Amino acid sequence: MGSECWAHFEKKADNMAECRHCHNLLSYKNGTSRLNRHYQESCRKRGRQQGSHHGASAFSRSSSDDLGEQTAAAAAAEDQLIRMIALHGFPSSMVEDVEFTRFVRMLCPDFKMPSRDDVRKRCDELFDREMSSLKDAIGRTPGLASLSLGKTTTAWGKVAYLAAHFIDEEWNFHCRVIQVFKALEVEDDTTYGLSKILDIKDYIIDIPVTDWEPEDYERMLGIISHWGLLSKLSGVLIENFGTTKFGKIIYDDNDLPHLSATQHELLCATNLRWDLPDIASNLHPFSCYGQDCLDAFEDENLKKKRREISSHLQLDHPWTYDEWWYAHYYALEIIHKECSSGPAKIRALAGKVMFHETWITEVLRTTLGRIYHAIKTMSTSSLPTSNLVLIEMLEVRNTLVLGFNNCSGRMQNSSGELTDCFKDEHVLLISVQNAMSTLDRFLLKSYLLLSIPLILDPRYKLVYVENLLKNFQSILKNAPSVDLVSKVGEKFRELFTEYKTQGIETDYNNESNATEHANHIHEMDVDPSIQGNGSTLQLTEQGNTSSQEHMRELEAYLQDETVPLDQVDFDILKWWKNNCGRYPTVARIARDFLAIPTSGRPSPQLMAEITSHFRRYA
Repeated sequence: MGSECWAHFEKKADNMAECRHCHNLLSYKNGTSRLNRHYQESCRKRGRQQGSHHGASAFSRSSSDDLGEQTAAAAAAEDQLIRMIALHGFPSSMVEDVEFTRFVRMLCPDFKMPSRDDVRKRCDELFDREMSSLKDAIGRTPGLASLSLGKTTTAWGKVAYLAAHFIDEEWNFHCRVIQVFKALEVEDDTTYGLSKILDIKDYIIDIPVTDWEPEDYERMLGIISHWGLLSKLSGVLIENFGTTKFGKIIYDDNDLPHLSATQHELLCATNLRWDLPDIASNLHPFSCYGQDCLDAFEDENLKKKRREISSHLQLDHPWTYDEWWYAHYYALEIIHKECSSGPAKIRALAGKVMFHETWITEVLRTTLGRIYHAIKTMSTSSLPTSNLVLIEMLEVRNTLVLGFNNCSGRMQNSSGELTDCFKDEHVLLISVQNAMSTLDRFLLKSYLLLSIPLILDPRYKLVYVENLLKNFQSILKNAPSVDLVSKVGEKFRELFTEYKTQGIETDYNNESNATEHANHIHEMDVDPSIQGNGSTLQLTEQGNTSSQEHMRELEAYLQDETVPLDQVDFDILKWWKNNCGRYPTVARIARDFLAIPTSGRPSPQLMAEITSHFRRYA
């Protein structure tokens, strides 16, 4: 096949290639013969071809021609094993696990499993190389970087983690864990803090009821400085922590001189902390609804059925969120499925418990479900989501409005007697109203920051954002005096002007450093009369012309046709990579603002990274 094999494989790092059919990774360090044989004989998606080598193991061929390739293939397989263990937090002891070794032996009878000590050493080395590569990538990125401080529960108990968010020079989005902290809860369960553990660079952190001590901030700043992030920092998202002053201290102490005035206003003055859990907490008085469902599944005999239900409904397990609101949303979905299913598939899974659905459970289910959907959308770590936050938040608000109108209408039609049902309706009305107030305060505080990434989404742009904000402001009871629509347009143009100025200054500094020496040598060759004649006026005219040209780029982006909303598999970063030449300044804004974190809840990918940080201590 020769070079034709690359029609069936995609090159990856470290002399690895991925089969385009079955997505297996294979080494081509010693040539492409192994790739050819995989395609012709063993690719499970393509189907094996009959031949003299049919059925032969990659590690058991006896011909002398294959001897070198056998060694290379075995080394490549071992490297992949080490990589899997190191980067997914698996313990080194898994190479001694009887079931795992039996599984590997069935696939490759002649594969020699590395020792536990060798695996541990190589995993540590690989992890250190990965962290070094990440640090280099942060240093090379041409844009800003953001941070998120989140928490989760692992096999080692509660942990907190610090993640860096940035878009590199190739327009790849990175959401990477740079530090993990083991959580410590003291006996009285009221005080938390930072202290050293395990290694000099590992600390304990958790949610403090009171603010951190000064040394706690210094330790965190030390980590940020070590990763070279202070000179690129744009914002800090702190979710579910009592440390909201942390971001303010960073800004106050370091001033972040690399940020423009508008960047400071948008990123530093705004608390990057999305309040969806706070919105859900307003519905806490109704945690009893669905409780019968939760109680039913506490039965030890129903554990298997619980797993079947989770699979059937395609919902996260309640432990994933470890919060009351999700546990009850989970229960309410079961009730809804039980009551709406024809042959009652859920009923067979739920035992003898009979569930009852009311209009109140439906309001709670749809409201909590919309919050759950928004959190799921924003907590992915494989692509930017800051461009979706404003839309998701307003969708949550629309759901709250529907619930409020439903409750209000039923109360108006009731007799007004203080029955239990009337009391529930009254409490629900107040709860939904409080949730709307919480969301409105957040939107009024953050609408400018939330609007910028959405404007930078070529499917929406400024006109769409203006319509969203116009509708939002029109339904507010206590609408602000400032016009949200005009304010967003004004702020986006200010941001564009500042980015353009930063770009000109950078280009000028680069060019002046390169030509300073040459200009000095030839400065006596320039006629003074020509040098001074109208130079100031000439520069002013050039500046005005340049400014008009610069604004043409912005207007061109805003007025050019939008990408259809129904375009399948739209990739916003791929679009910007292909169009950054047309809109260079707008693209720089997009690189910075699309990287803003939107959730402190770890995705499965981040969970794998978190466990890989702890793997060496397991």
